Amino acid sequence: MERQRFYTVMEAAELLRVSRQQIYFWLRQKKLRGIRVGGPTSKIRIRDEDIEDFVSSGSPVGKRA
Repeated sequence: MERQRFYTVMEAAELLRVSRQQIYFWLRQKKLRGIRVGGPTSKIRIRDEDIEDFVSSGSPVGKRA
């Protein structure tokens, strides 16, 4: 059984070279999938395969000239 890798919001932001706020925005917009882990003070974790799917989807981030 292969173990999955989970990233924190900060780790995902560093990996994608964006801000934490941008990660939260993509999560709210359901462009990036995240999983809540824990009880009342739950934390968000993002699976490596969800980051790969997000990157491969080719969603434009901004306009290019």
